Amino acid sequence: MLAGLDTPSAGEIEMAGHPLHNMSEDERAGVRARDVGFVFQSFLLLPSLTALENVTLPAELSGDRKARERGLALLEQVGLSARADFFPSQLSGGEQQRVAIARAFITKPAILFADEPSANLDAVTGKMIEDLLFELNDSQGTTLVLVTHNSELAKRCQRQFQMRSGRFVASEPAAEDTANVG
Repeated sequence: MLAGLDTPSAGEIEMAGHPLHNMSEDERAGVRARDVGFVFQSFLLLPSLTALENVTLPAELSGDRKARERGLALLEQVGLSARADFFPSQLSGGEQQRVAIARAFITKPAILFADEPSANLDAVTGKMIEDLLFELNDSQGTTLVLVTHNSELAKRCQRQFQMRSGRFVASEPAAEDTANVG
């Protein structure tokens, strides 16, 4: 709901000055395209597109004439410039997640939503992805909304909220049945 992917049954949600609760799906999609980036647990790369094409697609859809140049720069930032022409099936899980991170930042979003961005990765690769996400978040000046069950990862966020049974509760040490939103 925070990203405008779903609407609330009651109440109001405002994001980047937009009242999402009063908007049509097309209007919410426009807000997401302009103001929001996403990093998902399962990467969600298009298998028929190269790493560079996956990164540049959102910018190209918005008419960015410098999408390729910016995409190459982002792939450089995430350490994948040499793999720009590789397809997702030719990339490791960590490489796919770095492509997904570059794709999320290509539109210079005001807000980045990351859902368990390291959960599908081994511990070493996961830590590298987490560090990269926070580094890009800081350098780009993006608000990061991070959803995780990992309390150590949540502690890296400036603010923490926990959800239990669909409700936000005060910040406290994570329980197994609690999702942290940093």
